[in-house]
Amino acid sequence: MNKILLWPNHPEITTPAGGPSITCFLHDGPMADGALRPAMLVVPGGGYHCVCEPTEGTPIARRFMSLGYNCFVLDYRVYPDGVFPNCVADAARAVKLIRANASQFGIDPRRVAAVGFSAGGHLVACLGTAIVEEVDANVGDTADAQSSRLDGMLLCYPVTSFRKKEGHLQSGEGFLGDKFVESGDKYDPANRIDDKTPPTFLWHTMTDQIVPVEGSIAMMHALADHGVTFSFHLFPYGDHGMLLAERTDAAGWPAMATRFFQAVWLKRDAAPEEFKRYYTNEAQSGLEKELGLTE
Repeated sequence: MNKILLWPNHPEITTPAGGPSITCFLHDGPMADGALRPAMLVVPGGGYHCVCEPTEGTPIARRFMSLGYNCFVLDYRVYPDGVFPNCVADAARAVKLIRANASQFGIDPRRVAAVGFSAGGHLVACLGTAIVEEVDANVGDTADAQSSRLDGMLLCYPVTSFRKKEGHLQSGEGFLGDKFVESGDKYDPANRIDDKTPPTFLWHTMTDQIVPVEGSIAMMHALADHGVTFSFHLFPYGDHGMLLAERTDAAGWPAMATRFFQAVWLKRDAAPEEFKRYYTNEAQSGLEKELGLTE
């Protein structure tokens, strides 16, 4: 593991863990087929009042490493030092640094995704919507030239609103501080989707007792209305903070998300003929015969 400070020339910018940073979890080499690895920025939650790294940081990075990613766990500023735009600037700077050092990290700079949990899901959604355009994450180095927009976002029981009915008030207060009341719905990601919003994998549980599932449902409808490719999964049971959801029906979400990103990146990058090898009825009928699933 290697920790890289996001703002090394600004020692006054601090967090309880020593300053905004990314901790790297890297494989020794490329994929088995020689391809560069995708990158996953891991953004723990904590209601914008803390960063839940022990549960939503390292364990998540290790799981996505097992699925082929090189991973980077974000430590970002939270209330009171992290009120907007500071927390979003930390996340945006992390994406820029990951892309700027793609060759060193052994990752494909066109396959940079982020996974966020609860308030961390809101922070990831800020990177995937026009909210990030309000933030200056430049410091005068080569990373400034890189985009802070994602190639994929993975939202796990995310905060998508700060309203009482479908949102999480504590996260809104941590994100906006004194500006919470006057900002209204401006920082609801569902209201800020644009033509740069990337393919999105979104999951939640029906029985989440802290962040209402209605927020994720509203986000799903907003993605659909804007023509953004998405995969939405609503599981029947589970408290808020299900993490990897081990030994439950939701346990497969990291692998499902990995397959989703593989598909959307294949659709984006491959020749149409290559994509059609699997994603047509004719192709699947042929596979059934090949695998002996039909007489």
